[in-house]
Amino acid sequence: MKKILLILALVFSGVFAAKLTQAELESAIAGCKANNASDCRKAGGYYIGDLYTENLPLAYEYLSKGCNLKDGSSCAQIGLSNLFNKAIGNTMSKEEVLKTRIEYFKKGCEYNDAFACRRAGSESEAIAQDEANRSIKKELEREAEKFYRKACRLESRYCD
Repeated sequence: MKKILLILALVFSGVFAAKLTQAELESAIAGCKANNASDCRKAGGYYIGDLYTENLPLAYEYLSKGCNLKDGSSCAQIGLSNLFNKAIGNTMSKEEVLKTRIEYFKKGCEYNDAFACRRAGSESEAIAQDEANRSIKKELEREAEKFYRKACRLESRYCD
């Protein structure tokens, strides 16, 4: 069930908007090498495949470059898929994964990706619910609200 939800989220967030032909993939790779962030996202999305292939390091390489080129959607896809951990053989602890996921969502939000803002808000809110320290909990709740407001400002579908 989790895999189905993840795939649906990836489809609706734009990474798998269309299957690339070999020529389109080569064009996306060339564009990424020329520092075109959206081409990096396309190439990374192609290599994500089913998230269990030997191509995950390539997917991470392209999406990471897209994220570094300030493509918020690329950052969000890395966080959503836990690609940063899968590309290195799932060697991170649960705490490291959660911390890294939220950092990718925050970075995507900084680059004005509404989906990344929404996920940064929900991740912050989830962490706040488990926090015993009241002052840290309040700070996390304020941070979550800030991300939710930005997601709403960027795309009205996130205003609920």
